[in-house]
Amino acid sequence: MGNPIVGRTLAVGLLTLTLGSSAAAEGVPIDAATKAQTASARSHYKIGMAAFKQGKYEAALEEFEASFAVVASPNSHLMIARTLVKLERHVAAYQAMQATLTEAEAAANSGAAKYKKTVESAKSELADIAKGVATLTLKVEAPEGSVVKLAGHERRLPGAVEATLTLPDGTVVKQSAELTAGGSGDIVLAPPAPKPDPRPKVTPKPLPAPSPADAGPADEPNSRRTIAYVAGGIGVTGFIAFGVFGILNNSKFGNLEDSCPAQQCPERLRGEADTGQTYQTLANVGLVLGVIGIGSAAALLLTEPASVTQAKRKPARLIGSSDLFVGPRGVSLRGTF
Repeated sequence: MGNPIVGRTLAVGLLTLTLGSSAAAEGVPIDAATKAQTASARSHYKIGMAAFKQGKYEAALEEFEASFAVVASPNSHLMIARTLVKLERHVAAYQAMQATLTEAEAAANSGAAKYKKTVESAKSELADIAKGVATLTLKVEAPEGSVVKLAGHERRLPGAVEATLTLPDGTVVKQSAELTAGGSGDIVLAPPAPKPDPRPKVTPKPLPAPSPADAGPADEPNSRRTIAYVAGGIGVTGFIAFGVFGILNNSKFGNLEDSCPAQQCPERLRGEADTGQTYQTLANVGLVLGVIGIGSAAALLLTEPASVTQAKRKPARLIGSSDLFVGPRGVSLRGTF
């Protein structure tokens, strides 16, 4: 497993995370080395070269690393990278050669012309080593406290590399990439998207607005019947008033007819005559109201739409008869209802 990467976006080469344990220790810069340090570094370097030529690569690596640990010479680092290639530790060799190129270029730019050849060798050999390794771009988008680890990168290519993201809440996200020699791969690690609510969203449907065609038949018959009943009530009241005041008028007229021979009434009966006339007027008004009220009610009920009439209204039934009389004593209505 690799070292953890916390909450960052990185581009790394394969095995970069484990190289630290195998990288050579770095000594003092060349221009700062003492004579004794320089002599010690050269001694280790010569022993390492002898072992390298004899194919004793593990021994040669130890000597080159010992020399580099005393004086950080680009040439010692170059031999470390070459020895790692012989040991088929290609990724470590790739990174060692990258470091050698950086160090040799810095030394050459500082005036050490002998390292120009080291720069050329490092560039050429780095390109060859790259053919046997793969690069992995690892992008991590996670909150602080998250941990990323690599697995499978120690294997020889081709092979799969798996990256694991562990979030602070314990959630684990895994992604993998198949790598081949000379190729590259990408892995993106990010917290999983929130899970959708499994409960279906219920959107209440708005009630359709009633159209005039729909609302008319349902409401109009009720209002028509209400008006008809009110008009009928007025009509009945008018007929009742007509009957009551007609009877009172007839009574007054009969009394005056007996007390006024030849239709000549004494002055004392003038009030009785006026009262009878008032009764006559009220009876006439009641008759008019009765006729208008009953007629209006009948018109409203008889002109009700046929569909509503057939479904909701019972047929009318005549339960009586009446006779209207107009005479010298006034107007009278007689009948049964």
